[in-house]
Amino acid sequence: MNDNLKKLSKKDLIQKCKENNIKGYSTKNKSEIIELIKSINVNDKINIEEIVKPDILLNTVIKTNILENNNKLNLNVVDLFCGCGGMSKGLTDAGMNIIAGIDVWDKAIVSYRKNFHHEGICEDLTKLPPEKFNELYNKKNETIDLIVGGPPCFIAGTKVLTNTGYKNIENIKITEQLLTHTGKYQNIINLQKKNYTGTLYELDISNHFDKIICTEEHPFYIRRFDKYNNKFKQPEWKNAKDLTLNDYYGMIINNNNIIPEFSTFILDKSNYWYMMGHFIGCEDIEKKTIDKILLIYNQECNNEIWYNIFKEFGTCINNLIIPNWIHNAPIEFINEFINGYTKENKHIKNISLNLKYELQRLYFKLGYISTDIGFIEDNYVWFKPISINKNNIENIIVYNFEVAIDNSYIVQNTIVHNCQGFSIAGKRDIRDPRNSLFMEFVKYIDYFHPKAFIMENVIGILSMKTLKNEKVIDIILDELSKNYNCIVCKLYASDFEVPQNRRRTIIIGIRKDLNIIPTEPKPILSINERIPVKNILLDKNEIDKSYYLSNKALEGIANKKQKSINNGNGFGAQYLDMDKPSYTIPARYWKDGYDALVKYSDTEIRRLTILELKRIQSFPDDYIIEGTKKDIIMQIGNAVACKFGYYLGKHIINTLQ
Repeated sequence: MNDNLKKLSKKDLIQKCKENNIKGYSTKNKSEIIELIKSINVNDKINIEEIVKPDILLNTVIKTNILENNNKLNLNVVDLFCGCGGMSKGLTDAGMNIIAGIDVWDKAIVSYRKNFHHEGICEDLTKLPPEKFNELYNKKNETIDLIVGGPPCFIAGTKVLTNTGYKNIENIKITEQLLTHTGKYQNIINLQKKNYTGTLYELDISNHFDKIICTEEHPFYIRRFDKYNNKFKQPEWKNAKDLTLNDYYGMIINNNNIIPEFSTFILDKSNYWYMMGHFIGCEDIEKKTIDKILLIYNQECNNEIWYNIFKEFGTCINNLIIPNWIHNAPIEFINEFINGYTKENKHIKNISLNLKYELQRLYFKLGYISTDIGFIEDNYVWFKPISINKNNIENIIVYNFEVAIDNSYIVQNTIVHNCQGFSIAGKRDIRDPRNSLFMEFVKYIDYFHPKAFIMENVIGILSMKTLKNEKVIDIILDELSKNYNCIVCKLYASDFEVPQNRRRTIIIGIRKDLNIIPTEPKPILSINERIPVKNILLDKNEIDKSYYLSNKALEGIANKKQKSINNGNGFGAQYLDMDKPSYTIPARYWKDGYDALVKYSDTEIRRLTILELKRIQSFPDDYIIEGTKKDIIMQIGNAVACKFGYYLGKHIINTLQ
């Protein structure tokens, strides 16, 4: 029994003392409170079994209405970008009245409506201005006291560079990584698409195989040629509508120098690379072609290893790729690869557009570019513009991404930036329409004049800067601080009874006429009191065998680890420390679960169940999340942790009282 009591945090134990009228706990530490509870007559005072029974595990995680609600305020809230309702759940438990939640994802809104009696609105905020919202969904004309929210650009067919080669923008999955302007592959935070009516810009760029077509607000990484001083300016981000024929487009060059290794076989000989290039240059890449090439070059390595290596290049002539470990190789080996590729001149006519861009990247690494189409400097290629045209269109679908950390990606060997409202980066103008989602948030604040707002974002927003060295967070605050006293907080959800080390930037604003200066919410738990993930996991014997990784998957992890080393990337699989909170659960967890695995032994490794994922995000066990397994996990990963939202709500109430 003592062990079960130890699973509870000090905060839980104090709460149970309050609920059962147990006195004398205020000056005691956690161990002393446990002894105090044990010393009470169980039948008269408290059922200890009820506190620690296994189906509850942790009241702080599974049950959300556990703290006394003594607030005298009845705050009305609108939850923008509500998802499946994590923030709304927390604020409701804190005693607030949610008027409505709004989100563009229909599947998340289906879940939202299952758990609340108020409105769950499936709508694009750009099409639901606050005036329209007030007319349709706030018919009682309730005063809105709090607004919360945690807030795109190329046409289909646009080629985007992923960690597995170039793909059409509309086919890219959230589980993939994109190459950025820093030369690193970063995770996709979210995928974006919208119906667009307006001006499309058609950019014809030297040494490109197709034109780039995008919306007017999309930023490109360029260097402007100053013809008066006959020199190039420093790089900057510039919107498509502002581009001129003096702006040269940038592309990063791979400067890695890594010799790849496959199952202890090291590709460290020039003839290996010449042979692989020859293989790519062949018209037919069937098994008989591999056998023929291996016979020609009389390789001493067993054929099975070579078959696996050649599979890395694709399965048919129309979808050939050049894997990242080729791009990461030393220049002398890439040179041999190109020599092998050009052995037969047949390759020139019929290769795919994707392969053309991949080969072009190799030529850039070798330093090949004609001076009449551009130049290479400081590990970047700068392409000369040819023409800029524009066309007015109606109701076409355009696509974009929000990319972690670097906030950029590569389109047809050209660097472009996020074009997203909340995770803002690059050259900034608060009036710029590329900030549309952020500005929709501001529109709701300006219209309703709430007493307060809470804006949630990734921690990386604090380090983002424009090329003029302006902090993006300062630009955001310039807008939000016009009528609100604001504070920016860096908070760990694990400090607020969430068994997950999810770190977020929280901006709290209090209307200036209230004469209240907002403060940062104080942690509920100390580092040593954070809830360990073992407290919310199911017993091993309750886990269906389908959650365990197969032998093939275990081998895949080992191979992926080696491939990551070859590519110069970090390895993604993470094993949970049972005595600490979980790693952050991302929306992409549905794919393989490698972001947070439970490891019993080297041969017993499993993914988290949906119930465990809900608990890690502090959803109640009975919280309804609809959809396929993939849909459910994505909703959980995108949500604000309920307990985190609860304590943010309590903090707002205490601030305003």
